Amino acid sequence: MKLIIFTLFVALPCLVLSQQQIQCSGDWQCGNVPYSGCLQDFNVYPGLALNSDGSQLIMLGKYNSTQGPFGASKIVSLSTDLTANDTEPVVMFDIENEIPAGGGFSIATDLFAYLNSKNLTYLRVNQRYSPAYGPYDKDTGRFTKIWGYKGSLALDLDDNNTVTYYCDSAIRRYAKIPTSLEEFNQSDSVVMLDKQRCDFLRHADDRIYFLEMTGNNLSTIYSIPLNCSNCTADSRTTVFSVNYLVDNFVVTKDSFYLGVHMHDNQNISGIFEIPISGALNESRTISNVTNVQSLVVDEAKQVLYYSTKSNEVVAANLTSNATELTVLYNATAADPIGKCACADGFTGDSCLTCDGVTRWNEGIPQCVSLLDNGLPVTCIQDYECLYVPYIMCNTGNCTCREGFTYPDCHCEGSVSWDNGFPTCHVGSTTGTPATTGTPATTGTPATTGTPSTTGTPSTTGTPSTTEIRIL
Repeated sequence: MKLIIFTLFVALPCLVLSQQQIQCSGDWQCGNVPYSGCLQDFNVYPGLALNSDGSQLIMLGKYNSTQGPFGASKIVSLSTDLTANDTEPVVMFDIENEIPAGGGFSIATDLFAYLNSKNLTYLRVNQRYSPAYGPYDKDTGRFTKIWGYKGSLALDLDDNNTVTYYCDSAIRRYAKIPTSLEEFNQSDSVVMLDKQRCDFLRHADDRIYFLEMTGNNLSTIYSIPLNCSNCTADSRTTVFSVNYLVDNFVVTKDSFYLGVHMHDNQNISGIFEIPISGALNESRTISNVTNVQSLVVDEAKQVLYYSTKSNEVVAANLTSNATELTVLYNATAADPIGKCACADGFTGDSCLTCDGVTRWNEGIPQCVSLLDNGLPVTCIQDYECLYVPYIMCNTGNCTCREGFTYPDCHCEGSVSWDNGFPTCHVGSTTGTPATTGTPATTGTPATTGTPSTTGTPSTTGTPSTTEIRIL
């Protein structure tokens, strides 16, 4: 008798997980470091806002990985439900095209304002010469600089009446809220009070309130009518002064809220509520927090929300005499289990897909998208631009050198050279023949970037065939 043996093969399903689905406690668990990292606690940057129904806080910040802040800056939301447990920030969108170094350095540092009617964020962006202020369009990934001022700029957007109040070297009123450069012309602004510096500026009812800090730890709040036009200093009303420096300033129709944190030369800190009349003897302490960062009050004037410099977000109930504090988010107490994510701009199951070119900065990769003409949307070094030496990286943008025509930087004339740098003399027939716009063969191609000192660098930006599988 013959014994026939049958071998049965059972096909087991193979599950491919994207980086965003993988839980982790360290970068090493995500694979392909430094193209991926383990996102854990969230760094809350200055600035807080509420959405239209008050159910969500809007914040700017960046997640930490094992090695520190990782990936793009992000706009996130956080539930204001006081009964919820273990609330975590939810990413709304990334801040794209930040420039981490070079002459075009541009990094978002503050959520300056939030326009609910257009779901538009206004950011403070640190740049090389001075901070820039303006809207960030999440659909185009572009920041528009509306205001640039080296001193202290105070800004207040009246979304209900579509009016902008701002203070640089004067308090000004602008009859719209600009969302682009085409919508703003400073000469059309009404000077409400000239030669006035403000650290904070807020409107309430029919007045503008502004705070000015001076020497000896003195902070003074003044007010002027909302309809002021070229008002004199005599129209300025002093509401009150306090002998400490103020870090945050919010106004409602009934009260002022001042946020104060410890400084080297002052030992007072906390959040204080002062009546709109300025009666300091009727003030009360909302919180004894020592490192307050930002404040916002809901429309019903029932809850004050604040963030701290230690990445904590807290709700304070204003309706009770003994203020109740509820912690909405605490980075140090957050779930230590994070989620894997790709480095800035990279996608794919293995975080090796770059729809653009790879830029390296201090061992960290960044995927930079391309314009229709093949140039990167931002740059740090000249080599990132295609037509070196006829093109250069100028304050973060690829710009043709003198006389050359954008975008391929050709010359309608002749070229002269000085220490290796060309100048195009338009219409001239003498000198070196005109360039053709062919990419230079010298320098480092923009598609390669500088090799990382950690991990295995991607030199092509093509999708990896490596997959993470669970059998």
